[in-house]
Formats: sequence, C-alpha cells, structure tokens
Amino acid sequence: MRAAIENKYTHCWQNKCVQVCPTGSSHYEDPPNGCVRQTTDEYDEERHFAVHAKDDNFVTLVAIDKCLIGQGFNKPKRCDCAFYTEEKIAFIEFKLRPPEREREADTRQEKRLEEAAEQLIASIKSFEADGFITTQNVEAYAHVGFQPIIPAPTATLQNLAALINAETQSLVDFYASNEVNF
Repeated sequence: MRAAIENKYTHCWQNKCVQVCPTGSSHYEDPPNGCVRQTTDEYDEERHFAVHAKDDNFVTLVAIDKCLIGQGFNKPKRCDCAFYTEEKIAFIEFKLRPPEREREADTRQEKRLEEAAEQLIASIKSFEADGFITTQNVEAYAHVGFQPIIPAPTATLQNLAALINAETQSLVDFYASNEVNF
C-alpha cells in the first residue's frame, strides 16, 4: 500500500506522511498545527490515540489530514490518519473537546461522533477509489472522548456504523475508542 500511496501523492515521502510504527504500544496526537504524529509526552487517555502492535505485525501510519491532503479552505474533509498492516486498515478521526472545556461540561460528544463519521466515510471512499484498500479488514475509529471516560450511546454507534457501511464498498467495523490493536 505504501508504494501506491507514494505514487499517487508524490509529496508524501518529503512530508513523511507514511511512517512505520514501533512494535508494542505507541501513542499518537493530532496537534493543531501539524499532522498526526507519535508523541513522547506522558500518555493522556483523552488526548492521545494508542496503537498496540504485536512484535510480528509491522504497522504503518498514514497521516492523511494536513499531510497527504493539505490544509486549506477548499481542501476536502478527510479523517486525520490511518494505521495499516497487510491484514487490517484502521482509519482514525480525532474530534476532541476543547481543552478549556471541563470534561463534565462537555455536551458535544455525540455531535463530534457524527462529524467524525462523515470524515471517516470520505477517507474510506477515497482509499477505495484509489485502490489502496484491497483485501484488508477495514475499521473506523472516532476518538471523541467517550471511551474510556464514558461509553458512547449504543444506538448512535449502531446508526453511524450502518451509515458508514451504506456509504462505502468495504464492510467497516466502527468504534468510538482511543485505541486499536494489531
């Protein structure tokens, strides 16, 4: 997949949009002024996304928003990144509460979950159209602050999962979570 992405998006290798992840557990952030990257900060379950990779799985990060797809007013909305192996690709969208809003006062989690689903759909459809998704299992993750803090509403998750699967060619497993296992 890496070669196909780098052939389509020739700026990709210069911007380091595709990077191999370390084995074990690693944590990623979506900074305001840059693309998704591995963080060395102390793990924050609400702000960071955890990738757990077995020693025999080579996981690769594709920074989509602000890297593969540039920034700007007219740029298409896409999710923040994807992680993939030969067997699985996981699309991730960070939609976190503003840091100044207290966790208890956060009333927009469900709206952020819906917004994340729209961006995940757009990215999955783009990867399908470009032929990047071949035989991999496809997963989509909305990192909106629900888990492990509080569980996401089951009906909302089911409705969004149905929407994602109606809009894409792939069968997609959808989660509101801050971690993925490979």
